[in-house]
Amino acid sequence: MLNKNGQRMKMIRSELMKKLTGPTRVAALILAAILPFAFLHGCTHTITRPKDASALSVLIPTTGRSFDDLVDLLHETHPDITFEKSGYSGANSSAYIFKRFTVGDLTDIILTTYAPTAALQEENMLDLSGYDFIQNYKASVLNNLDINGRVYFLEGPSSIRGICYNKTLFAQMGWEEPTSHEEFTALIKRIREESDILPLALPGKHSGTYFTLMSELSHCDFLQTPDGAAWAQSFAAGEASSKDGFRTGLELLQDWQEAGAFDASQATAGDSENYNMLINRECAMVYMMGKHSLLVELTEAAEDEFGTFPLYGFGDDSAFCATGYGVKIGLHKRLGESGNEQKLENALKLLELFSTEEGQMTSYSGVGDVLTLAGSGSELPALFDGLKTTIAKGHTAPFFYTGYTDIIAVGGAYIKEVCMNGGDMSGVYEVMDDMRRASLDNSEEVYIATVEETLDERQTARFVANALNAQGLGDFALVSMGKYSKYFNEAGGSNGKLYAGGITKADVNIPLSGYNTRNITTITLSGAQVRELLEKGRILKDGEGNLAAFEYIAAGIELERTEDGSIESVRFNGASLEDTARYTVVFSPLDYSDELAKSGELQDTGVVWLETYRNYVVNLGAISPEDAE
Repeated sequence: MLNKNGQRMKMIRSELMKKLTGPTRVAALILAAILPFAFLHGCTHTITRPKDASALSVLIPTTGRSFDDLVDLLHETHPDITFEKSGYSGANSSAYIFKRFTVGDLTDIILTTYAPTAALQEENMLDLSGYDFIQNYKASVLNNLDINGRVYFLEGPSSIRGICYNKTLFAQMGWEEPTSHEEFTALIKRIREESDILPLALPGKHSGTYFTLMSELSHCDFLQTPDGAAWAQSFAAGEASSKDGFRTGLELLQDWQEAGAFDASQATAGDSENYNMLINRECAMVYMMGKHSLLVELTEAAEDEFGTFPLYGFGDDSAFCATGYGVKIGLHKRLGESGNEQKLENALKLLELFSTEEGQMTSYSGVGDVLTLAGSGSELPALFDGLKTTIAKGHTAPFFYTGYTDIIAVGGAYIKEVCMNGGDMSGVYEVMDDMRRASLDNSEEVYIATVEETLDERQTARFVANALNAQGLGDFALVSMGKYSKYFNEAGGSNGKLYAGGITKADVNIPLSGYNTRNITTITLSGAQVRELLEKGRILKDGEGNLAAFEYIAAGIELERTEDGSIESVRFNGASLEDTARYTVVFSPLDYSDELAKSGELQDTGVVWLETYRNYVVNLGAISPEDAE
């Protein structure tokens, strides 16, 4: 589903491409895709044009289409505002953004999904709380973004959560949609007594589901208030008990358990399975966490009618709907410094636009998304009508994640055990408090290796290629280098930078693609095919004819280029690469096109890339620029 602005952008792009037809159109697309390689010089350096000093820099950690649509909208009234874009589409964007915060390598405009710690926001970002556009947002959104009375990020549309139920089944059984917590638990008991149908399905395979439910139910009361936001900051610093913040939610969840809401059959269930159970009348209700498009598709195709309702707390006006995390946008504090007045003015125009309904719609992903603006209309499917009153009141907030990663798994596992087998949930407070204290007491990271000096994107790609080639699985290795792309959210074989400092087990995958847990692949290719890959890179093409080229970085061969970027020579084992000879080329998982895989002899090595790469890093211990040569 495209919003009006998205449809307009697509139409403009389509009309432009219609003016180029036949060979001219194809040539233009290919030239646009491979043009960056024309600026390559020698083996390791890139000739870049002088940067526009007035341009606003921005790192886009996902596909850039929504941001580009926002910029296109801005250019309708402010065509002279320019941007310098870079990208990251690797396996661990949240860790990469956090790393950039800790080392201070931040762009003028900062985009992220999960906000960094309060301390990092205060240290690096510009306070937005004094600007008029901040008043456009729902109070609950601002409470969640508040850092000691300041706001450093604005938030875009996010997916909504709630409970979906079979209206037709309810009518046939004489069951009524609940409008309070008491009615909900009574309904659970009645369904248990009057049928063999599972009252409620939820994605129980994730222990985090149970922690999330506790925190969302707590938002029905205390956590939705300013005092609740203050507690969250105190708890993050180890200065408050989990009981102070989660008491209401756990009491509500305990009522759910005692009413019979949970079932051992749900211990391994996921969203897709649950939605099909709902359609097939194997459950009466389902808790929606994700895959909203699938749910809407299934319910619209079904004969039964379906509806939704929010979570309820104790007392009146306690309805609440949790949301996912929308894109967050903020500004680096240097824009507030003397000499940057014009850049700040330009950046604020972008944020002002982002804070309008038209601006937010450029980040609207479709089914199940709600805007974060006060009084804004929500283009939700009819299925979600039962949630609109709660949304309109602003009784929404993102589920807890950032700042709780140390207790989500252990707290969720404890609650899950009680939900499945019965008992008292209150023991989870001690478990979570002990874990939080242990996290704070052992806050010093355990490093598996260190980077002696920051490696830029090209050096990082060479390091990753060297790691792949060192496994001896073929003649040499090729790794594509990730970059910003407007149309493709496709990671390269290598992504981002390796920053000076420690590498942990949790963030070792930062430079790898999201396919890193799959096996390394080899493809047997001719020398001519290898040369073509080195000249053109990994070409991506979508259904609309858009192209992008990701340069391949080689390890195990010697490559020389002419001044214009074309290949002068390729040598393997001291001899020139022969066009007709066959070579076994090593690739990281899926770092090649389908066409290339079909053109050569593809072999699954059975070697998991992430494990191999991690072992390589551990064995090096200290990574230096020499390891990226």
